[in-house]
Amino acid sequence: MQAMPGRRKDGAILLELLFHDSNNAKLVISMDKQEAKRMINFDFAQIDYVSDLENITLEIDEILSIMEALKKEFQPCLNRQRMLHTSIKKSLGYYQAKDYKKDNRKDLIYETLSNGFHCWVGSVYKLFDARTGINIPSSWLYNDKDGNIFLELSPAYPWLFDEVKPGEKFIKYSDWMKEYKPYIVTKIPRDSAEQWLKQINKFMKKLDRSDKKYRCTGPGCLHCAKEGKSGCPCGSKLNQ
Repeated sequence: MQAMPGRRKDGAILLELLFHDSNNAKLVISMDKQEAKRMINFDFAQIDYVSDLENITLEIDEILSIMEALKKEFQPCLNRQRMLHTSIKKSLGYYQAKDYKKDNRKDLIYETLSNGFHCWVGSVYKLFDARTGINIPSSWLYNDKDGNIFLELSPAYPWLFDEVKPGEKFIKYSDWMKEYKPYIVTKIPRDSAEQWLKQINKFMKKLDRSDKKYRCTGPGCLHCAKEGKSGCPCGSKLNQ
């Protein structure tokens, strides 16, 4: 398995979602300190799983996209609507790795979603996609048969879409699968998840206010008009 990227040390922490477990695990959302001062929807942020044992980056994307994904996936888990399909007996990442190869799909079940997309049944539990080029794993949120909420972080085959880099030790797909195991499979206490959703909703309102205050929306936007400018970007406001 490849080493994982860790949380950057120089970022401003926007949100910490605590598991309240013995490993002091939490999800940490951070972004560049200067961008955090005025924060707009399209600024890039990073979300990491951090504990006494692990430090794993889940996603690097626009802050609005990260927050929307968290809200979209946590709500159905709290409603016990993400029960694992009965065909899933191992980690979700293991089955996803089999789905990558057409000749390995014989024990996978596929279905057609309401949007017409035909996919493996485990796809509905995806939180963030893996990005092998920067060693970001796949992340998943789901309910077990008792309604408990779980987070899984699992690797994707490193050379599925990427060439072998100079000096990199290559492992055949078949050998890689024999040693497959997820990075993390951990339970999220229900009271923690409920608190997370409240924090996420509160932060998204703050982000919306900041975005409206600072983001230039094109020629003639309120920020430019207020500063007597006919063109964009807003200039002094966005560059402070």
